[in-house]
Amino acid sequence: MNKKKETDRLTGPSKAKNRNQLNLFLKTGRVILKKVTENKKSETKIPHTKQQVNEKVAIGYYLKEHKMLQQAKQEAEIILMDAFRQSEEMYQEVQKDIKKAKQEVELKKRHSFEQYNKEIIEAKKITQKAEQKADNIIASTHLKATQAEEELLLKKAVFQQEIDRELEKLVKEKEWFELYQQQVQETIERKEKALFLESRKKIEYEQVEKEKLQNKINYLKIVNAKRKINSYRIGLAIFGCAVILSTLLSLFRQSIPVVSFINLCLVFVIACLAFALVYINLADGKNEQKIKRICSQNASLIDKNKEFVEIIDNLEKDAKKLIKEKIELERTKRHSQDNIEFLKIMQADLKNSEMYRRVLESENAALRKHLINV
Repeated sequence: MNKKKETDRLTGPSKAKNRNQLNLFLKTGRVILKKVTENKKSETKIPHTKQQVNEKVAIGYYLKEHKMLQQAKQEAEIILMDAFRQSEEMYQEVQKDIKKAKQEVELKKRHSFEQYNKEIIEAKKITQKAEQKADNIIASTHLKATQAEEELLLKKAVFQQEIDRELEKLVKEKEWFELYQQQVQETIERKEKALFLESRKKIEYEQVEKEKLQNKINYLKIVNAKRKINSYRIGLAIFGCAVILSTLLSLFRQSIPVVSFINLCLVFVIACLAFALVYINLADGKNEQKIKRICSQNASLIDKNKEFVEIIDNLEKDAKKLIKEKIELERTKRHSQDNIEFLKIMQADLKNSEMYRRVLESENAALRKHLINV
């Protein structure tokens, strides 16, 4: 199959050239035949009248055409013969190329076989060198294994000492931290209780003061409402007396003793009522001043209450900070416990590694014996 492919590859271009030349010859022959047939058709299309007139001319023309056809046939035969001859020459050249390709393939096969033998010899040499290197590597690995075992033992001893020291430190730190945590927790609880009691007392005192002031304000508001009602009644009485007095004066213009006495009584009553009205307004004005004073005191107490609220908020913030510190202390405690557990796990891993090292030592000893026996 490989020979056939190579021969096809070599002879392919020459075959293509032969085919192209044959196609050209055939095309030229076809063109000549088409021209001859066209000339014949044109002769048939000439009218009968002209044929009768020019019969001699037509016969001469026909003879010329017949000669041209014969010459064309001869030329086509010559061209075909040349093409056949050239195709034969090309075929022989192709056969020569095929023979050369076969010879080249055989030479390549011989060279490949020789190269294959050389590669086998080189592979054997490489395998021998690899075996020697493997033996050297095994010997060096044995030495390195012994050195590594000794280094591991030394490192293990040092690491074990460091772990023991760290464990002792962590145990001491844990004890100190527990004591510190207890102290901090006690101080936090004491501060929380003190803050709670102080805030409770201040809130209760402020609540009592607010209630007292609110009671005073309510009392004074009731008194002020009564003043307004009394002043309204007195004003109505004065208005009624003035109306009666004005009616009596308008009706009884003559001096009658009874009417004059009644007028004097009404004037006295109006004066008394006016004095009472003025007194009530003055006294109630003082009450209003007291109310304003109490309201200002209440406003100052409200401001103080706001200050106390701010102080309580600050105290709550301090309490939150203390709670956060408490949480952080618990986290540190957990972290220390985690470290202790980690060290315990490390100790267990060291024990397991020691067991694994012993197993490796036994396996290495068995391998050494096996290699010595081999």
